[in-house]
Amino acid sequence: MYSRHLALSVCVFSVFTFISWHFSVQVTSTFAGHLITFFSIVFGFYLTAFSVLYGSGFTKRLSDEEDPLKTTQTKLHTLTSYLKISSITSISSIVAFLLLLLLKWTVEGDIASEHLNQCPDNLMWTINTIGVNLCIKDILIAVSLGWSAVNIVFMGILLKILLNAFIEEGGKK
Repeated sequence: MYSRHLALSVCVFSVFTFISWHFSVQVTSTFAGHLITFFSIVFGFYLTAFSVLYGSGFTKRLSDEEDPLKTTQTKLHTLTSYLKISSITSISSIVAFLLLLLLKWTVEGDIASEHLNQCPDNLMWTINTIGVNLCIKDILIAVSLGWSAVNIVFMGILLKILLNAFIEEGGKK
């Protein structure tokens, strides 16, 4: 993975996680279910991309070309790393939202009420040295939403790479 994409993903994760945590964003069970379905479809797309690329002439050509931005690997290694990382983020997002559903840390209905936003005492984590109370539930929700944002960034990057690859392959014939 290129360092600019890694830096972008770290920034997106940090911003979305902080905003979600700062504003105590709650996730409804319906929204969590929709995200699980969406990321499952995205993961299927990644598997399809692997199978389409497997054994194609394009894959052979990529394995023969050195990546100009990472001279220690071929273009095929770069594409494989993007597919691998994107697949891992999709699976991680699915697992995170399944965990939220299984722990019943989602809210019911369409809008989270203020009283549902209170953190149970058994989920409160106090850091005495800096005087901060953190709710484990809120942290998991914020991290899940931040990771989902990174997943969507990787989807865009990979889509751009694959579209450029198909255009390039079509021009070579």
